[in-house]
Amino acid sequence: METTRVQTSVPRVGITDSGLEVLRRYINYPWLPGAVVAAQEFADFKTSISSAEPAPWDESWFKGLQKKYRPPEDKSNLCPLATGIPRQQMGLALSLLPTTIRNQVTSTWMHLHLHTLTNGQLFIAFKTLGDIAKHHGNLLFPGYWTFMIDWNLHFGAQPTEDTDDEFTDLIESWVSTPKPEDAIGSDRDVMIMRGLDRLESDLGRPDTPGQNIDDFLASPSSWLSNGASDSRKLEGTRATKFSTYAASTNAQLHTDMFDPSCPHYRVFDKREKGKHRNLISSPWSLFLQMSFVGQQAESRFKKVVPTSLSNDWTPESWLHIMDMMRTKLFVPIDQSKFDHVPSKRVLLRCAEILCKSGTCPLDPEREMISKLILDRLANATLSYNNNTYSHQRGLLSGWRWTSLMGTMINYAEYLSITDSLAVPRQLKANVCFQGDDALIAVNDWADAVKIVQRYMEVLPVNPSKFFIDNRRSEYLRYVITRNRRLGYYPRAASGIMYANSWAGGAMDPASLASNWSLLYSRGADAKETLYGCARDLCGLLRCNVDEALDLIQTPSSVGGLGWYVPGFQPKTWRRVPFVKRTEIGKDRLVIETDYDNIPKHTRTTMVAAAMQRGHSRPMASVVARSLSTGLVGIASPERPKQRLMSYGRPKVFIASRAHTHHTPRPPQSLLDPLYVNAAVASLDRKGGLRWTDVFRSDDVHWLKARKRNWGMKLFNKWSTGQLSGYAGKRWGDAPDFLAVVRRRVEAEGILPSGHMSMHRVTTRLLELELASRFWLVDTRLRLGA
Repeated sequence: METTRVQTSVPRVGITDSGLEVLRRYINYPWLPGAVVAAQEFADFKTSISSAEPAPWDESWFKGLQKKYRPPEDKSNLCPLATGIPRQQMGLALSLLPTTIRNQVTSTWMHLHLHTLTNGQLFIAFKTLGDIAKHHGNLLFPGYWTFMIDWNLHFGAQPTEDTDDEFTDLIESWVSTPKPEDAIGSDRDVMIMRGLDRLESDLGRPDTPGQNIDDFLASPSSWLSNGASDSRKLEGTRATKFSTYAASTNAQLHTDMFDPSCPHYRVFDKREKGKHRNLISSPWSLFLQMSFVGQQAESRFKKVVPTSLSNDWTPESWLHIMDMMRTKLFVPIDQSKFDHVPSKRVLLRCAEILCKSGTCPLDPEREMISKLILDRLANATLSYNNNTYSHQRGLLSGWRWTSLMGTMINYAEYLSITDSLAVPRQLKANVCFQGDDALIAVNDWADAVKIVQRYMEVLPVNPSKFFIDNRRSEYLRYVITRNRRLGYYPRAASGIMYANSWAGGAMDPASLASNWSLLYSRGADAKETLYGCARDLCGLLRCNVDEALDLIQTPSSVGGLGWYVPGFQPKTWRRVPFVKRTEIGKDRLVIETDYDNIPKHTRTTMVAAAMQRGHSRPMASVVARSLSTGLVGIASPERPKQRLMSYGRPKVFIASRAHTHHTPRPPQSLLDPLYVNAAVASLDRKGGLRWTDVFRSDDVHWLKARKRNWGMKLFNKWSTGQLSGYAGKRWGDAPDFLAVVRRRVEAEGILPSGHMSMHRVTTRLLELELASRFWLVDTRLRLGA
């Protein structure tokens, strides 16, 4: 990419609009915001419509995508362009918008003559229009620019067979063809390696060893995830990491931990709406090794690097960024094909840093496994479409450390660039990185220009794909302004009728309602989304609209979905009927496994594997039962087994900050959290576990007394951490805001004073849930989703 070297004589001008105009006297890059540039780009785009090249598209673009929603009436008349399924889907999405916004969007489309284009041409045109809208914002589309982005996602996904040759060429170029910029001493190599050296110094090394291998393998809740696996599995379940772990003996896991073989990755073409992505499957043994070495490395990394991967990134962090927008300018750098940037040398350096930061010098096990990881990464191969390639470059998606390594490279680039330009580095709270996303604060328009130009000189950065604005920024596909955070409505609306072919989105009432609430948070009409959700529930639960509306607004603590919708009132409270939890698979429905329904020989295999890991038979049964919740098997959807149960609305006293209500300290468990629920359920049973097998001895006496006073059902819920407060969910609230309210609920105390019973606890939770609907409503913590 040709660029112009940054002029060093640019004066400091601040972050105001007048400062930007002063800056233009010295430099006038076309990617800087401005009404003249915006108008010209819009006019050029309009002119290009009349000469648009033919582009392929047909109904096969929706073949294999999961149909999620069948609207009761056709809304395609609201969409003035496109044909077939895209028109139906966009019509439905437009019908949910307020009339003013809908008219602004469709009028702009007509003004641009988009109605003259075919579906294939529209798919391309909408991508370009989205880039223009994102780049210029309110200069072109005042008040509705976020509604002009991502409409191309409503046209489905190009069939895989149409992209095979193109994808094969891409794989070869991406992973096995060295680039000039990969060479030692190139500008890119020097920049990234210098930043990684600085990061290594900041991370340091742990002073004490971590868990040994046996303790690590016995504590799966801290590292086991439920992604795909290429290793052994339990019969009748999908090939997942849970299934591999459950089917493995201790000896097999030890063998996996010390596997020295050269890994062979399989590459899949992941078909998404709008585009195709690569999906890499790496060996189970490499996942196990990275999990073991990374135990301390991952936690140290998240404390040192300003990243939203860390638990320190909370809704308050978003509020801080909003506040900083009054005094700082934020640069949301967007790198094209970020995973194509790293050379093999850079990737191995990242892995080396993670290994060192996770390994104490007095930890020979991790030293040995770290060496295995580095050797294996250096000699890996990939296969796709009957072709095999040596892995010479490129960040791959299938590693446990993919996100960490991407974030490391991103942050290293920032460290190196700010050092080389002598731009003041910001406080940790003022910048954030995750994978290829970066949000960088600067003090001046001049600093922003220097940083962007330096990125353009060394990295594949296209400023037309992002924007620099003193009133808005973007991070993780959220638009951030001084007053709120919001997402792009067309992106969320594209999933109303169809999901991606690979997606496993849960088809249960709670997740369905959350999806419709998301549309409201992104600008749709409250009433339209509420009734759309009700009609969707009718199809899932075989109920009528009034019953569905009641279900949505019935508190969670008495069996409803728990949403509070201002201005709407349920006629009565109703329980959600029994529906077996199903998920959308690629071509079939799948379901979380119930232990009692697993074939006996499969259960026997799980118990035997746990016993060979050193567990007693009672403990092995607990391990097997707990792991079964992570397994997935094939099943068919099941109809509701009972009618909706109607509750008359009870008279509830909304408790005020009663200090007698409390949350007692939880018991100290001796077992891994993954096993505690099954362990408590087996206490005191013949052949089951003893109290001292599960809890610390100084807890046992008061635990037994509590169990006698509470009853087994209530005691089990509390002791296994399932008895948590419910947040009053407000229609349109973002999930991270709901978590803030939930913490507030728990701080109030979720248990009543005096004698415990499930009825009294439910009443207390109901009081808190109804009260919490009105907490923090008027604060900026109510972030858009």
